[in-house]
Amino acid sequence: MSIPSNHCIRKNHWRRYQENPELCVDFILLFSKLQAYQCNKYDGISMEIVFVRHGTPDYTLADQRQMTQLEKDYAPLTRDCIPFICSQSQKAVFAGADLMISSPYTRALQTAEILNRPLGLPLFVEHDLREWRADLAGGYIDLSERDRRWQEYRSGIKSGGTQPDALYESAVDLRSRALKVLQRYKDCKKVIVVAHFNVLESVLGYQKDGIGCGEFKVFSLQAVVSVQDTV
Repeated sequence: MSIPSNHCIRKNHWRRYQENPELCVDFILLFSKLQAYQCNKYDGISMEIVFVRHGTPDYTLADQRQMTQLEKDYAPLTRDCIPFICSQSQKAVFAGADLMISSPYTRALQTAEILNRPLGLPLFVEHDLREWRADLAGGYIDLSERDRRWQEYRSGIKSGGTQPDALYESAVDLRSRALKVLQRYKDCKKVIVVAHFNVLESVLGYQKDGIGCGEFKVFSLQAVVSVQDTV
């Protein structure tokens, strides 16, 4: 009899069970229950997610006035991108959704409001779908420094490493808060999520080709949640 592959089973325990047939039977039953339990933890999370990245934000005024990151998050969409968001709302992928949830930032909320005009869905704002924090202190950082930190942050996602003493939010923390939000809606059949690229990437993993403003990706909650995420 081969040793089960489950990492929770230590080899020395298995050898002890082999020496005692009665314990071995009990062990196999216990192991089967453990496997069933792990599978059942995925029950009810086959929810379909239509993840929409917000439309193109207009940071002109924010950059002119050197606003803090908090103030920049009030920036609206550019007028030019609004017709595109309107056209996106007509796509069949949004049909049959139970509700829509959005990041609290203006660029996401405005996108969600436009998308929801023809859909008329319940719309909820989720604070933890907010954007990745480029500066944990919340102060003003210019665009070049923000881009440098972002490239460093994404390099860590790609390589699976972390930057010690980073001044920005870690991918682990971002993924954790995003998944906690999504799991609260696991009893829904389909949910539209309007948020940010970094939120999407934290959930799906490194995205080489990215996703454009106003574009969307479709996936299931079950496909992105691991056993570690559910405990």
